[in-house]
Amino acid sequence: NRTQLRRGPLLRPTFAFINAIFYLLYVTIATLTLHLCGGPGGPTYTDFRRFVYFLLGCGHIGLVFGLLFYGLGLSCQLQRRNSASKGALGPPTRKVLVLVVLLSFTESVRTYNDLEYSLGGLPYNLGSGLCSVLFLAFVKLLLEWVPSMTILWAFRPIAQTSGVSSATLGGGHFLVDPLVPPGESVGKQVDAFLPL
Repeated sequence: NRTQLRRGPLLRPTFAFINAIFYLLYVTIATLTLHLCGGPGGPTYTDFRRFVYFLLGCGHIGLVFGLLFYGLGLSCQLQRRNSASKGALGPPTRKVLVLVVLLSFTESVRTYNDLEYSLGGLPYNLGSGLCSVLFLAFVKLLLEWVPSMTILWAFRPIAQTSGVSSATLGGGHFLVDPLVPPGESVGKQVDAFLPL
């Protein structure tokens, strides 16, 4: 079946290894800043915060390159599969491209922010006062909410009415996988979840 996903045998161990490396670096940074910066009375928190934001910035750089590499590769594969049947960019390819561009952009903004906090010396809260806190809360919410809503939008099930008689199927509403071209999917009938 062309729509079946292929398993990457080393994918989970690779992610677990990278995750363990980041946690190990985090603990190492915490331990070194506590011991090397003069104990609890020294500038430990400031140094720790700068190192951790640098670590986060490096992680976001890795995410951006991974998203671009694998996302654009996936969209090229989807385009090749769709070009034989339609000749143009199909909805799955457009959805993947929108996700790749949007997620790469938001991760780039996060990378810029984290590196500004660590290397640029920008204070984390941009100053004191309620306006700074509200602005930061809005930006952080936007950087989390927009990608999450886009992912939910791209992978939502699409309700379609089947061409089969409604007497046979009791209404004929089907959920269709959004990443599979229309001619290749086999829908699952669901009547209970669709609004009337």
